[in-house]
Amino acid sequence: MEISDIIRDAFYYPIDNYKRWFMIAVVYAILLFISQFGSYMSVNYLAGNTSIIIITLLVSVIIQLILSGFMVSISKTTLNKNDTIPKFNLEKDLLNGIKKVIITIFYVLIAIIITLILAIPLGLYSNIAKVTSILSSMPSNYPTFFVLQSIPPETFKALEFSLGSVMVLFGVLLIVVSIFLFLAQVSLAETESIMAGCNIKALFNKMRRIGLGKFLTCLVMYAIIMFISLVLGMFVVVIPIYGVYIYYFIIVSFTSIFSARLAALIYMEG
Repeated sequence: MEISDIIRDAFYYPIDNYKRWFMIAVVYAILLFISQFGSYMSVNYLAGNTSIIIITLLVSVIIQLILSGFMVSISKTTLNKNDTIPKFNLEKDLLNGIKKVIITIFYVLIAIIITLILAIPLGLYSNIAKVTSILSSMPSNYPTFFVLQSIPPETFKALEFSLGSVMVLFGVLLIVVSIFLFLAQVSLAETESIMAGCNIKALFNKMRRIGLGKFLTCLVMYAIIMFISLVLGMFVVVIPIYGVYIYYFIIVSFTSIFSARLAALIYMEG
């Protein structure tokens, strides 16, 4: 398929299945209501009573896992060349949602570990040690202003630079991780295996078979669409009372379905 055809297919997928999309949108609205209800009740009526917070949090997490797993089911039906949004299978969707979380944690941990390792040559730890040594030598009753003034400008700038470098590195790694996660959820849908979703080499080979140029172009167009939806969401949420619900009901539900369909369509190109 051409890139434009892939984007068009994914975009019209929820629209063509508007009845199923409506059902998913209702679930997203319910999720938001439960979260807001728990927060409101705990703050205004049940301060000190954590049971309502725990219950609503647990229900919210379960619904989120089911929705996340349901997106895996959408990718699965797409791989099977089915153009209809599937029905909810609560047990299967919950299990896939949990698997998806495990895969996400795996990739994020890789980004964190690489960042922590590369922070050594970037001088983050040594600069922190220098600043800590200076601060520990100051009397404990010194005002904070004077304590900070005691740090030499070059030391503070070195810490600032190394910390900024590490943050930029971590941001870049998170982008790379998100690219792999984009295909990992489809690999999970295809194999139902966590290990397959965590197989970095296999996913990279899949990208190569798709064509790195085509794959990255699709991702750029996807990012543009998601950015536009985010901007629209910023205008919608300011609508009094119902704004956030409209955002979840229409925009969040649509982009979630669109993303799951798009990822599978791109995956099939390889």
